[in-house]
Amino acid sequence: MSERGNLLSPEARIFLTVGICGGFTTFSSLTNDAFMLLQEKEWLKVSLYASLSFFLGLVAVYLGRTLIKSI
Repeated sequence: MSERGNLLSPEARIFLTVGICGGFTTFSSLTNDAFMLLQEKEWLKVSLYASLSFFLGLVAVYLGRTLIKSI
């Protein structure tokens, strides 16, 4: 729709397709994997998977921000 009517700039299209849609698919993959582990009653694995995914994501953001500030 945005391509036909030129409603959005090229930058906005990239943001929507890669940023927003990419975020949804990544989150969907994470939750689907966790759900599959829950169905198999892998309580320890799903707990580790969810908590480590979140924690390591925070560590990566912290390291990235620290790196950018030091440049």
